[in-house]
Amino acid sequence: MSDLALRLESVTGGYGDTTVIRDVSLEVPRGAVIALLGPNGAGKTTLLKMVSGVLTPASGRIFRGDEDITAARIHRRSARGLCHIPDGHGIFPSLTVKENLVLSSPKGQERASIEKATSAFPALGQRLGQTAGSMSGGQQQMLAVVRSYLKSPDLILIDEVSMGLAPVVVDEIFAFISDLSAQGTSMLLVEQYVARVLAIASHVYMLNQGSITLSCSAEELRRSDLFDHYLSTGGAPADVPARTGDR
Repeated sequence: MSDLALRLESVTGGYGDTTVIRDVSLEVPRGAVIALLGPNGAGKTTLLKMVSGVLTPASGRIFRGDEDITAARIHRRSARGLCHIPDGHGIFPSLTVKENLVLSSPKGQERASIEKATSAFPALGQRLGQTAGSMSGGQQQMLAVVRSYLKSPDLILIDEVSMGLAPVVVDEIFAFISDLSAQGTSMLLVEQYVARVLAIASHVYMLNQGSITLSCSAEELRRSDLFDHYLSTGGAPADVPARTGDR
């Protein structure tokens, strides 16, 4: 078995005739948290969509372990343990919190799954009968993250988990992400708060204008010279959000 949960080889693609991602290669070792950083318009969200199967690359290959999944459909990738939490939360807003959790639970384990979810985020336990779309943005993000956990994935793609959330909620969600990492779950994490992601990631890829411009350990990026380079190319200070998205 490969030591890699994910491998991209020279992936290029985008939307129709518009190329957003150019010749991107990266690796996510099993059990590792890998950060994907970059300025607004870099292509981070587009790249995650290619990995999850929402978009198909024009060229290049995507591997899960030793399996080439470049042309695999979304449901097949999900069945192989890949979960994508998009920047729009990834919940069913018209369903209740409980219904959202049940839909993510293994058959016959619904009650245990709800207990796991409410143990991780007690605020959800007080809102099981509430429609998910009527909750605060932070509570919706908690629900999205814990829904992915209930599916028992071995690779999670997380896109801007902290966007628009209060710092106290971000702290709670990042604590949960750290727990998932400690349990051996691999992650490819796009995040606006650089300091937070560097605290849990082992390696960083910098994406700019659709291409990888820097690949280094998180520890190396914390060095002042590399961090200053990041700031000069459109990043953000360690304690404020970076400019994000790739619209």
